[in-house]
Amino acid sequence: MRPSTFLLAALSSFALFGMRGAGVEIARNYTKGEKIAYTTKIVMVDKEETPEGPDESKTTYKGTRTLEVKESDDKGVQIEDVAVMTDLESSDPDDKLTDEDKTPSRYLVTTDKLHTKLEKKDLDAVDPSKMDPDDVAYEVLDELHYAGLDPDFDIFTRMPDAAVEKGATWDVVIPKSIYRYSEDQKLQATFDGTEDRDGKTFNVVKIKGTIKVEPDFDEVAKKLGDKGREWVDSFKAAGTIEIETKVLLDQKSGALETASVRHLMVMKSTGTTQFRYESTYLYELTRKD
Repeated sequence: MRPSTFLLAALSSFALFGMRGAGVEIARNYTKGEKIAYTTKIVMVDKEETPEGPDESKTTYKGTRTLEVKESDDKGVQIEDVAVMTDLESSDPDDKLTDEDKTPSRYLVTTDKLHTKLEKKDLDAVDPSKMDPDDVAYEVLDELHYAGLDPDFDIFTRMPDAAVEKGATWDVVIPKSIYRYSEDQKLQATFDGTEDRDGKTFNVVKIKGTIKVEPDFDEVAKKLGDKGREWVDSFKAAGTIEIETKVLLDQKSGALETASVRHLMVMKSTGTTQFRYESTYLYELTRKD
């Protein structure tokens, strides 16, 4: 099974329009047929402390992503996102890429030009009612492991719809989920000015904050099936995710150039099995030439 962390929802292209008055107006600009390729890198370091002692592991995934705008008009935008895993390095010598891992993952994202909503459809999804129970359990546990939170919630986010100056801030909403928290939560985005690289100027947006992770384990137990309640009573936990994100947006083309995302999850047991779990998740996306 490939990890859901790599099956990310689509990132987007952005457009930045010039100075108007004292501020900068940030908006999106999509062109039907536009296709941009990226390289990706994910590094995960997991640390666990139990009565039996500490345990630590590190896994690095490398791959590619291609984003293609299928439709773009006043009603909305559709983007096909194709992600491919190409390499894996792990502290566990038995952890290898399988043929299934290397199979492209395809999603169709529907949004609007202001990114006020985001809908993701797995183009290769299998009906859960037809899935093997072990596969269903794996997907649920994987969602729990990352609190159902992909980097897209830090990157693919609504920008201000009016001109802003350097230092301007706005809220980024993290939607409620049975894997995270019973209410929406907020991060803070900041327009951090500009950065020059290789003769080009990029606009910088940073997003930071900490959210609570208190899953609805009653609902999780239902998804896990017959043995769900036994697992939940033993391994349920609560904690936080600290998030830091930085994205560079090309001033002229409006395209997303790079993204750097860091999640630090810390969870402590609230069930019968005592443990403390810490996971550092780093995601880097870089546009190809």
